[in-house]
Amino acid sequence: MKKVYFFRGLLTIIFCLLIVSSTVTAKELSSTEANKYYKYKDNGTTVNIVSYTGSESQVTIPDKINGRKVTKISERAFASNTSLKKVVMGKYIFSIGWGVFIIALI
Repeated sequence: MKKVYFFRGLLTIIFCLLIVSSTVTAKELSSTEANKYYKYKDNGTTVNIVSYTGSESQVTIPDKINGRKVTKISERAFASNTSLKKVVMGKYIFSIGWGVFIIALI
């Protein structure tokens, strides 16, 4: 029984270390930079990502676009994107729409 708890604890520590070591800091993008990768809706105080237009395999959703917090990823924003393998969410994301990654190979 003690071995089970030991291995659970060990796996938990390893998992936490992997998360910490792979943390990517999302940055702020200007509207010019953001237009290269996203279609987005500026609501005046926040921004919603409507779709991803890039072809990179790893994407970091920015914390802010043009000084406004990115708080939502709209429905099907990454749908059918077969090149995407990893998405790192910005720290202000609190809403993710239905089917965001549907048919994507993520």
